[in-house]
Amino acid sequence: MRYFLLILLFASSCKSEKKKVDFSGMAQSIADIECRAISIREKRFELANDIRFIQDTLLVTKNIDSVRLKLKFAYLNNERETIISKSQLMADTIKNLIDSLSKNYLIDPASKKQFNDSLNAILAKRGCIDLP
Repeated sequence: MRYFLLILLFASSCKSEKKKVDFSGMAQSIADIECRAISIREKRFELANDIRFIQDTLLVTKNIDSVRLKLKFAYLNNERETIISKSQLMADTIKNLIDSLSKNYLIDPASKKQFNDSLNAILAKRGCIDLP
């Protein structure tokens, strides 16, 4: 959330001074949030796999310690709620940032391309995404 405010302040100051827009700086700020969101998404997938494994194990086998698995299942469900909340907050933050940038700075296709290229390069350099 603080990144959102920083970018809005940065963006509004650039707009009022009629300076050239620093897409790289904006992309750096969004990349911070984007990398965390990607990490949370990966944790969400791992968690879903763990939950499915426990559910399948409980359905198939009756000889194992089902109490222990049920406790772990309850714990993972609590974790799932926390991760979903974080994921939704990150998604909303990113959407609001991109909407604000699109409305104020990324008006023409060339500026959108420059911003997207800069963002993708930063994300790839940090190892958050793989570029083709």
